Amino acid sequence: MEPTLKTDANRIRGCVSQVWVQASPEAEAPGCVSFEADSDAQFTKGLAALLVLGLSGAPARDVAMVPVEFIEMLGIRQSLSPSRNIGLLNMINLMKLKALEIAAGQKVTASPEIRQERTETPTVEKGEPQFEDFGGQVH
Repeated sequence: MEPTLKTDANRIRGCVSQVWVQASPEAEAPGCVSFEADSDAQFTKGLAALLVLGLSGAPARDVAMVPVEFIEMLGIRQSLSPSRNIGLLNMINLMKLKALEIAAGQKVTASPEIRQERTETPTVEKGEPQFEDFGGQVH
């Protein structure tokens, strides 16, 4: 990714790492979107690359409608820390926003107000050890 594209409008909010995602209309495929991404952390760069490879070239309207359960469909959520999951969700949501703007023919920008949080509280399965069981504190 060109350093000039690493702008505040392309920066993912809520990530521990610095992550940028840029979107542009596909030149040879009207209505489709192409993504670029970069990060200062190798692992996050890999997660961003998965999204770029999976979503680039798709119709912008389809990308804009990707369900948040997409993370579940990838099958990697359980392998990520909570902060990485939030960062991945933030990446997907910014990509969806940028795709929506491309589909609507608007200038591609990001809102600094974008904050993605989990909408459901994780539940503890019966029989799963609690922190109190180990003398730890629950935060």
